[in-house]
Amino acid sequence: MSNIKKKHKESWYNNTLSSSIRFIAACSRIKGSLGVNNYSQTQKELKKLYMFALAYYVAIKMNNRNK
Repeated sequence: MSNIKKKHKESWYNNTLSSSIRFIAACSRIKGSLGVNNYSQTQKELKKLYMFALAYYVAIKMNNRNK
């Protein structure tokens, strides 16, 4: 039973990792397309989101390393 739970947990971490990587990639693409000259409120919000995604990714990575 615990082996199944462990596998489920690992797959959840892997899925979360890959989705957060995709999210970060999408954010960078949008950030790049907005351009430096077009520094609007949208870009500020996007930067916050991007930093959150990055922090989330690192936290999960560190959590996996400690196990």
